[in-house]
Amino acid sequence: MRELENIIESAILSETTDQLQPQSLPSHLTQESSQPAASSPTDATVILPLDEVERRTIVHALKVTNNNIADTARQLGIDRITLYRKLKKYNLQH
Repeated sequence: MRELENIIESAILSETTDQLQPQSLPSHLTQESSQPAASSPTDATVILPLDEVERRTIVHALKVTNNNIADTARQLGIDRITLYRKLKKYNLQH
């Protein structure tokens, strides 16, 4: 835990923008591992609960549509009202 605190502290001190950027962190933390994590949805032995699959799908769709609610809802095949309800359900800020 202390190591993580030191890394974050150092990154904040070296950061020149208002937000912490990946390049401010040590490369071993930002490089993707060659092996998927055990909880990765690509791991064929892991079965995610439907709520988690839905949440991840919504997050992905929002990212792809640049947080455009109307476009996200259309591409997911749901009404905007339904999308807003799901955003609230999963505590996803918009």
